[in-house]
Formats: sequence, C-alpha cells, structure tokens
Amino acid sequence: MATQNETQYWLDVFKKELYEEIIPWWLTFSIDNEHGGFFNCIHKDGSLYDTSKYVWLQGRQVWMFAKLYGDPSFEDNLFKQQNSNHCLTKDALLKNAISGADFLIQNSIRDLDGHVWFCLRNDGKPVQMQRKPWAACFLAMGLFELARVMPACMVDKAVEYCKKGLELFHNILEWFEVPALLGSKFGPGQVDTSSLAVPMILLNICIEIRGMIEGLKQKDKESFQHFEVLNIFDIIDVCAKKEEWCIKEIKRHIKYDSDGNVSKVLETVGLQGEEVESPAGRLINPGHVIEAGWFLMQYSGGEVLKDDVQKEKLFSLGKNLATWALDVGWDKQYGGGILYFLDSSEKFSPIELEWDHKLWWPHTEALIAFLMAYEKTGDKSCWDNFVKVAEYTMTHFKDQEKGGEWFGYLNRRGELTHDFKGAPYKGCFHVPRAIWMCINILKQIN
Repeated sequence: MATQNETQYWLDVFKKELYEEIIPWWLTFSIDNEHGGFFNCIHKDGSLYDTSKYVWLQGRQVWMFAKLYGDPSFEDNLFKQQNSNHCLTKDALLKNAISGADFLIQNSIRDLDGHVWFCLRNDGKPVQMQRKPWAACFLAMGLFELARVMPACMVDKAVEYCKKGLELFHNILEWFEVPALLGSKFGPGQVDTSSLAVPMILLNICIEIRGMIEGLKQKDKESFQHFEVLNIFDIIDVCAKKEEWCIKEIKRHIKYDSDGNVSKVLETVGLQGEEVESPAGRLINPGHVIEAGWFLMQYSGGEVLKDDVQKEKLFSLGKNLATWALDVGWDKQYGGGILYFLDSSEKFSPIELEWDHKLWWPHTEALIAFLMAYEKTGDKSCWDNFVKVAEYTMTHFKDQEKGGEWFGYLNRRGELTHDFKGAPYKGCFHVPRAIWMCINILKQIN
C-alpha cells in the first residue's frame, strides 16, 4: 500500500499542475474572443502558428471546461489565488465552454447530411471533411456535458445542447453501423474489419450520456421538465444495447495464451475477431489498450451492472488490459516511456514511421488506469506502475522551463521532437483530463 505521504505528494503535484499550469495556459492562449471557439495550434510560448480550428479538439475542450466547471470539488478559491489574471476563474470555464459550443453548432455541422467538419477556418468557414466519425463523437460529448452542468437560469440553452447532442448521437450510431455513409476510400478488395477505437469511444459516449441524464435528473423539477420533451430516457435503452455490444466487441480484440493470460490485444481484427495477416492486422496500440482498460473499469463501477461477480470480472479485465499494454509497450531498452505502436509478430516493426516515438496521451491514459485500479484493489503493483509513468511524464513531457501545458512528442531516446503544445491532434483534453481525474482519485485514496 502507498503511504499517505506518497499519495499526498502526488496530490499536491497534480493540483499545482491543474490550477497553476495547465488550465491557466489554455485559458490564456487558446480563447478566440473575436469569433468564438478555441485556437488549437499553439507554440510553446503561446503564439499561434496556425489559426485553423479542429472540431474534434474543439468538442473536447468544451467537454473539459464543462467538466471542470461542474465538478463540485473543483477548488475555485485555489484557482483564483494562484493566478493574478482576472479571467482565470471557474466561471470563465463555463463562459468559454458556451462560446465553444455555440461556435461549433453554428459552423461545424453540414446542413446537407449532418456530417461534421474536421477542420474550420478561424471564422468558422469549413476547410476539410474527414471520412471518420470522431469529430462528431467529441462534439456530442462536449454538448452532453455542457447540458448537464448549465445553471438553471440557462435551461433553454441546455436543452438546445442536449437536443443537438442527441441528434449527433443517432447519426454516429448510423455511421458506426454503416461506415460507407461517411464515404469510403476503399475498394472491393478491402477486407471488412473491426477497429478497437469504435467500441472503445462508443462505450465512453454512452457513459457520458448516462452521466448527463443523471445530472439532469438532479436538477429542480421545473428545470427538468424542459428536457422531457426530448424523450431523453428513451436513449438509456439504446445505450444499454450499445454498451453490451461495445464490451463484446472489445473482447474480440483480445487474444489469450494456453494458460488463459492476455497474449495480445490487436487494434484491428476481422468482424468475428479473427486475426488479419497484414501490418494493420498485427498492429498493437498500447495507448488505446490502456484507455479501453480504464473505460471498462469505469463502466464496471457504475450502476448499470447489478451483479457483483460481473462487475468484478469486467473490472479485472480492464485492469489486466492496462497492465498487459504497459508491460509490452514500456521501452526497457531506451529509458522507459510507452512506444506508440508495436507489431504483434515481434519479428517485424510496424510500418508507421512514428512507431517508436513516445506520445503524451498514452502516458496520461496510464496515469488514470493504474490509479483507478489501485483505488479499488490496493494492489501495490498498480501503484508502482502509476508512479513509474508519473515520474516519466513529469520529467519528459512537462515543460521544465516555462510550465503550462505539456509537450506531446518525443523520439525513442526521450528527446523532444516538436516544440508546440497545441496541434491538430493535441488539444485541451488528455493532460487536463488525466490530471483532474487523478486528483479526484487521490483525494479518495488519501
């Protein structure tokens, strides 16, 4: 068991990161006060190297700001005391989450078919469409969380966000069911496959929807009546079926050895879970496996599953996935850190040129996963894994000179490869989400 001094140490470290570094940095440098929404492409000194706005990151930032605003344990006094800038308050989180949501509703959804743009110009004009559902997924999540936390005096806007989020959710379900609706770049020779990202993200969205509905139920009766016209409780049955599907689908990606231990977790498999003999079929993404692991642990701790044995089995599966992924992904040869991709054959290297790089987000997912596992089990190995990852992140990804948001990209030797802190694939999400979740878990442990 970790001592109280150990847990208090990391609680203090992460509080400082969240309240003095991470959130103030994003509030200072990412807000577009002219057009609304957020700038994403931000150099280490806070200057912009591109004013394009990436919708999936915009939705994530709405979610993050709304989540922090709605957290009753968020220490607003500490937030204010640690920063002299008057805009760095908890209310600023709500104000800017609303600005981001309004900007996205107005600009990011294509009227023709409901598809969501991937990239917008800074004034909202569309730039690029991807044949993927991720922008819509994170936009919906942001709207759901914002609807949940909106003050009673703004119930009409909360209903608007809830309605738009539900419309997106139904579209997302269709796109996952029939990906060709988003357009396809593949020909008839392409093998039908299942991607781990789909059930993983869909499970997370369903968890968020349940959280929104529970939050709305806790509002006063008069406020809640405004939401009843949306038939929000009907969506619970939809989520239940999809959650069951997600768990089964995640399990298709897990392969076991003769002793029943996890031997590999593949990013891509055939529709029935069969292995696909190709570089894509052999690909392991340790970060995704770790993230899927803590989604399963989170889901098992909710109110959906009633059987304690079933809860325990699902929690153990999530813990085992995270542990396996860290074990195979941790670079023992070059000083630690989680490798980005692996080839399950152990003979070939992945064809992705960045396979041996070390990115920020798998490490932040590991912080959540192992602290979550430790809180429930008290397993010292989980605490040791948490500390191992935390020490690596704080010495490699944290900006030791200027503080603020973390850097995101290292080579295999652990050297910084890019000096930006915000980019088309790196926004206000993984770092603050992990730090915020770790703070709340550490408080429970402490």
